Amino acid sequence: MQYTDLHGKRKILKAQGLLSRCLQHEIDHLNGTVFIKHISKLKRDLVMQKMRKAASLRKN
Repeated sequence: MQYTDLHGKRKILKAQGLLSRCLQHEIDHLNGTVFIKHISKLKRDLVMQKMRKAASLRKN
């Protein structure tokens, strides 16, 4: 990943593992992308179903 430091110098950062995921997560925020767009429709549907169930349990 390329970035500009506080002194205006261009830098390159190579990341992998957890740091890589964290950086991608923050870049997605800046671009307006939510994590759910990175998963398959099947997984997305399962997550949404669990969220709806959890919400209905909280109401009761």
